[in-house]
Amino acid sequence: MRAYPVRILLLCALAVAASARLHALGAQSPAPPPPPDSGTTAPMILAGTGMGVAGLLGGAIAGQVVDGAGRKLFNRPCPARTSCEGAEVIGGLVGLIVGVPLGAHLANHRRGRFLSALAGSAAVMGAGYATYRLTSPEGTERAQNLFVWPTLAAQVAISALIEHATTPRPLPAPPLKAAPPPAPDR
Repeated sequence: MRAYPVRILLLCALAVAASARLHALGAQSPAPPPPPDSGTTAPMILAGTGMGVAGLLGGAIAGQVVDGAGRKLFNRPCPARTSCEGAEVIGGLVGLIVGVPLGAHLANHRRGRFLSALAGSAAVMGAGYATYRLTSPEGTERAQNLFVWPTLAAQVAISALIEHATTPRPLPAPPLKAAPPPAPDR
């Protein structure tokens, strides 16, 4: 019996411990000043797309690993005539829902509201999935492609727009008052 699930759990625990240690070290140093606002959403769009695709693939792999470990643990093999892709699909969709707004939020230097962008991403995914289920009688590959890629584009656009809209703007400097004229000499 292979010990892949145990190794994965150990690696996850190690990653969490390292992340907590890095966070503790980062909390001791002062935060750098926020970068100036460039006024563009292009970096958020690129990062959202990249993190969305990475989340889609990573979530699908994680879903497959969890499903396979669960089937081995409970001794429930996949039936011969059915497809056991449910966990991969759900994992990929969750990775896509979280990855897109996370990429946009990180590209915005963590200045916007991540939870608002996450809610927008989930709403777009829900609307896209409902449209897919209503218009596609059979789960063909063409119908799946028509669902995933436009939904990804809509998620990226919504996440970038929400991040841009919720980014706090610096207050304008008060106007300079003119100096009073000098008093006349007597």
